[in-house]
Amino acid sequence: MAQLHRGRQGFVRILKRSLDSSSNFAALVVLVVALVVVCGFGVVQAQGEEQLILRDESSSREAVTADTDDDGGEAGGADQVEDTGTEVVVVDIDGAVVSPSVVELPAGSRVADAIERAGGLTEDADVSTVNRASVLTDGQKIHIPSVEEGSSQVQSGDAGHDDVQSQTLININVAGLEELDELPGVGPATAQAILDDRTQNGPFASIEDIMRVSGIGEAKFEKMRSRICV
Repeated sequence: MAQLHRGRQGFVRILKRSLDSSSNFAALVVLVVALVVVCGFGVVQAQGEEQLILRDESSSREAVTADTDDDGGEAGGADQVEDTGTEVVVVDIDGAVVSPSVVELPAGSRVADAIERAGGLTEDADVSTVNRASVLTDGQKIHIPSVEEGSSQVQSGDAGHDDVQSQTLININVAGLEELDELPGVGPATAQAILDDRTQNGPFASIEDIMRVSGIGEAKFEKMRSRICV
């Protein structure tokens, strides 16, 4: 634009000198042509500058749009992680509960929560050997014994093991290999199986849960039930 302005001023000075000094028609024609050329160059240059400005503005808008899309994508990804980040555990609860069933609970729930989800305890439930504060693990089996089962435990202990009352009960959730090996009917292989099951499936919610261990059936359980606790 500055060049256009200077060109016009020069043309005006030349035109004045030409008109003052001579009325030569040819010179006037040359000056008119020069004016047209200068004006045309200025218009083309101005259009080129305007196009450059428009392209710069368009590029800036595209960059802002791309940044906004990236931010939106990241936010959406974060929302998806939060939506799918909720963990659950599925446990099988039976025995002296109102509705024995497989229930789904939030991770970190306890045995008491599973009992509540199963409708609560029945009137003949015996939770003296159940650790209701135990944290649940996915796939865990929970058995809530009845009073009748508890009575049979006492009778079994009185009938064959009069000296058991003076012995310390072994907590099957914390006992090591040597302690478990001391239980009636349990050898090194079964003791190791108890440890492996506890590691894989989590702690036992009740003493009856030990029957989920491979190699321990009702007969072997009856031999050890008066010696164990949770």
